[in-house]
Amino acid sequence: DGNRIDPFGKSLSNAVQTIARQEGQINRFGVRWHYDSAFLERPPEITLIYGVETPAVGCDTVFTNTELPCSFLDQKLKERLSSYHINDSYAMVHAQQKRVDPDNAMLSDPSVETWLRGRTAPLLHTHSKTGKQVLRACEPYSTVVEFEAPQNKAAVYEVVDYVT
Repeated sequence: DGNRIDPFGKSLSNAVQTIARQEGQINRFGVRWHYDSAFLERPPEITLIYGVETPAVGCDTVFTNTELPCSFLDQKLKERLSSYHINDSYAMVHAQQKRVDPDNAMLSDPSVETWLRGRTAPLLHTHSKTGKQVLRACEPYSTVVEFEAPQNKAAVYEVVDYVT
């Protein structure tokens, strides 16, 4: 599985990714709760963050357990949620990054086309390792396939609010 690549061109197999910013540089990416690389055909099932050097103020990180909320859902609601699917696409983030950094070569790479189409998966997902159900929807990547805009995004916000 060493050929899996994340949006920044790094292998996802046993990868440690270093993200460094210049002092005073503003982060415009990943400012809301999300799970990394949701738009990949096989997204990572876990993400860990380890801050080596962080500022005393700001840079807040929200961690959440998307399995725990599922344990509180009654069977009728689980069945209803099981009928929905999400499409995780890189399109919205791509458009934002194009506005901020139009000369970024990665944004024009042909492989990005697959990320723009995204992938469709169940909203109520069974984790491949634990067998437990988790809610999989995140802003900015997800929309609920069964709804038209703007309800497709509103449903995602509702799920994100519930799990965070």
